Amino acid sequence: MDENRPNQALALLCDSYQDILEQAFYSAIDRYYERHNDELLVISPATKAGYISDYIYHNLKGGLEGKDGVTFIEKRQMRFILFDGQLLIRVKKLNSELQPSLNRTKSAQAFHHQQMLGDFPLALHVYLGYVLDKISGEMNTVAFACPDTSGNMAWRVDLQEKRVQRRLDFNSIVAAQLKKRIRIKRKTG
Repeated sequence: MDENRPNQALALLCDSYQDILEQAFYSAIDRYYERHNDELLVISPATKAGYISDYIYHNLKGGLEGKDGVTFIEKRQMRFILFDGQLLIRVKKLNSELQPSLNRTKSAQAFHHQQMLGDFPLALHVYLGYVLDKISGEMNTVAFACPDTSGNMAWRVDLQEKRVQRRLDFNSIVAAQLKKRIRIKRKTG
């Protein structure tokens, strides 16, 4: 697979849809505070993150559905956006290091370590995430973050800065996915 295809897909996504992406995030945080202002002291951080991520996903769906190369996938209680057949994107709250929380299901762990997710398409797994200011609750950062096969962040792209902090090696990630897929043991009968 061509190593530059995911880079090109990410560049196209940022350049063509940056306004839709940013608006989806900022309107989601506004919507959250409008709807849950009376409950702010009783809602846990995990519940808050769930609400905001749901609002973001639905805003993105409203803004991107029907666009060329954009497919929305909802499986196994997880929601994804497949872009240009190259990027499998998951909306997620991230910490200040642009890492998701450590509370992960097996599917979330597989996504985070670039492993195959059953019958999902072979694509680079990327978080489209946000970081909230701990004091004000305002959105500080909207960024793409891509974990490598060990779960460390291979690269990040801040939407405001549009700067890739490290170039990805798509071929090694795909090779690792295929290696995991081939090693599946089958019961013989």
